[in-house]
Amino acid sequence: MPKRDALATEMKIMPVSVPTFAKIGLRRPHRSTTMLYYVLAIIIMLYLALPSRVLLLLGWHYVGGGSGIEKIHPATYLLLFSLCISLVFDQQFRWRVTARVASDSSLLCFIAAVIVTAAYAYLGAAASIAPFVDTFFSAIVTTIIITCMPKQSLTFLRRLVDIFFIINVLLIFTEVILQRDFLSEYLVGVVRTAEELVVLGAQRSGDFGRISALFGHPLDAAFLFGIYSISNLVSTPPRFSRMTVGRVGLSLLSYLAIFPSQSRSSMVVTGIILLLYMTYSAVNGAIKGYVDKASVAFAFFMSIALAIFCMFLWSVGFFDPMLSRFQYDYGSALSRDYALEILQQASTSDLWFGLPVAELDAIQQSFGIIAIEISWVNFILVGGLITTIPLFATLCLFLFRSLRLYCDSGIYFVSLLILESTFASNSIWSKTTVLTGSLIVGISFLRRNDAPLKFQRAPIKASRVERLAGMVKQANARSSR
Repeated sequence: MPKRDALATEMKIMPVSVPTFAKIGLRRPHRSTTMLYYVLAIIIMLYLALPSRVLLLLGWHYVGGGSGIEKIHPATYLLLFSLCISLVFDQQFRWRVTARVASDSSLLCFIAAVIVTAAYAYLGAAASIAPFVDTFFSAIVTTIIITCMPKQSLTFLRRLVDIFFIINVLLIFTEVILQRDFLSEYLVGVVRTAEELVVLGAQRSGDFGRISALFGHPLDAAFLFGIYSISNLVSTPPRFSRMTVGRVGLSLLSYLAIFPSQSRSSMVVTGIILLLYMTYSAVNGAIKGYVDKASVAFAFFMSIALAIFCMFLWSVGFFDPMLSRFQYDYGSALSRDYALEILQQASTSDLWFGLPVAELDAIQQSFGIIAIEISWVNFILVGGLITTIPLFATLCLFLFRSLRLYCDSGIYFVSLLILESTFASNSIWSKTTVLTGSLIVGISFLRRNDAPLKFQRAPIKASRVERLAGMVKQANARSSR
């Protein structure tokens, strides 16, 4: 009996509910290690905030012509350093990252395919390794970090994304109203190398055409505006609230911000994906028998307001530049025809095993094109089908299987736009951080709050509180006999 009283007294003192960190066998993180997550979030945002043209204004010759260290985005150096510091000093983060990678076979296959393709292109075709580092390595690392972040730092990252895109939406509409391209005007006085002039083009004072706000390139701006538009809409719960009104408004403004960039593919594909999602939501609600009258009324009045707003934009000529792009192609389709013609003229051996980069450059010059603007054609011509097929197959697994493990089903709609961009443009062959930026936006909006706990360490049998509870229960059972 004295032993039983002692156990009962100890049970009264100790709480029966076990904290989450005790259940998974890890210490609650210290405040100093928690700050590392916010530092990582700020560094990750640099991939969006520092495109190639902004880096050029800061004196970092990222596109070409600079020193060897400038061939890699500065955010990649900072991210690698901060990641190492976090892994060393934060046990919980180290366990999450290790378990995250080890438990995701699709991610591991994608990493292996990227490494093999990069090694083959570098050793066999003398291609630069820098595009693989900034295009794929940064995308993979940021994905792992964002899926392992706690909820507070993830919310902080999402707020940074919101601020950045709201600034760019306001800027691009201001540029349209004033008929000025602010970034290009600043670049007029910047001394650039011959390679940068080829890639970025010559900026002349007074020029106004396809604008990109702070994204650096109109195609990048259109693509990322599309990702942000989709992410806002699919992450918004289908109910009438101030948050819903704000998110739907941001989604519509982001979609309209695509038009000044004159990117036809991003405008059309983003519009189709948004319609697919709205159709999916309506059908899913009808099947489940759930119809929110307030949401229906909101959608009705929102449609009327949008129609009136679009009529006003039409009257002031807002859509004219995009319509002219459909009417006058300016050689964009012809360059892609040349790319496919180069692929058709390649021998069977070249299709399977690729060509040296120097030989491919000579072929491009003979056709009079600067770059092949189709990513998968570039990979076939340089890396051959033996590396291109595994790379794109694992990329699809990464987008549609790996991301879905830790994000809501809305990530499928984001992945659709990412996949379309990789096939229709040069987004993952050239050295760019667009893939990384799109994943930052999509995952920060659609990651589930409980995602890090999906791959935590299993509980070690029973905790001390649970063992004590069992002993008290056994003692009560014996005393009642």
